[in-house]
Amino acid sequence: MTAKAIRCIILNKKASSGSLHLAYHVKPKVSSKREGIAAVTDECIELCVAAQPKDGKANKAVRVLLADVLGVAKTNVTVVKGQRSRHKTVAISD
Repeated sequence: MTAKAIRCIILNKKASSGSLHLAYHVKPKVSSKREGIAAVTDECIELCVAAQPKDGKANKAVRVLLADVLGVAKTNVTVVKGQRSRHKTVAISD
């Protein structure tokens, strides 16, 4: 069984607060014209960023891009798994 690209995690059952976990495959070092969401599949969301995967630059670019696309603050977007991998799980909190 494969993991789903989108998972909702409810942290507090009484309140509806929680986070949305998204599975991404990140392609770093692409042309800035290609930056953005490339594809959405059942297993993951393919995301292209122009930043290089050095010193957390690609992770920061992922956070900035997702915050812009989803209309949330950058502080609400966190890479929770895959800090040094192209396969990442990103949490979007409220």
